[in-house]
Amino acid sequence: MAATYDLHLRDTREDTLIRWDSAGKAASGVVLGSKCYVHEAVARNGHASATLYLMFFDATTVPDDGAVPVFLGGIAVPPGGHADWSPPRTQPFLTGCVWACSTTADTLTLGGADLAVNVTYET
Repeated sequence: MAATYDLHLRDTREDTLIRWDSAGKAASGVVLGSKCYVHEAVARNGHASATLYLMFFDATTVPDDGAVPVFLGGIAVPPGGHADWSPPRTQPFLTGCVWACSTTADTLTLGGADLAVNVTYET
């Protein structure tokens, strides 16, 4: 069954935002294991020659390969570069928020520990 998302704009004060950091390069991570609202994310690609894709999932654990991310297609992070992402509205994650590094754009193909990720969210 597909999740239903509350896409209402939220009145957010700066002091309610929480910044989560992967603490270095990783293949995946759990931002929060419960409901949250993501405001932005930044990913840095430590791989010198491959574009990697940052994917987010409404879950408490990283799903298996083949899973479709919350956004249709991952966020491309160029080799040795970075990508900044901000949704047009605060993105709700009803179950929890996890991210993964994928080597493919449309569905998860878990990559190596090559992305450093920062996520700004509120509960």
